Amino acid sequence: MTQRGLRMALAVVGALLLDIPGEAGVCLPPTVERENPYRYLLTLADVLSYAKSGLDRTGATGLGSKASDFDLLLGLKLGKGDFECARSQVAPFAASSN
Repeated sequence: MTQRGLRMALAVVGALLLDIPGEAGVCLPPTVERENPYRYLLTLADVLSYAKSGLDRTGATGLGSKASDFDLLLGLKLGKGDFECARSQVAPFAASSN
């Protein structure tokens, strides 16, 4: 294995084993008003954009055969961060009576 390949393998293993957040964007906490349906709809619209971003990063839109293994793993890590952000956005509304 070449030295470049070894460094890339160590970087991938390190990124997967360490629980380092892989978000490329900022995950801002929502303004939670549990009994306000309007605020929920605004938050839901934001969540859908995070989910779309996460889906785009995973390669589901077709990176094709040009993508390397590293690109795939990085996309999955960043996509996971986007989906976790989306989950954290709507979680406070679960306690709403509406």
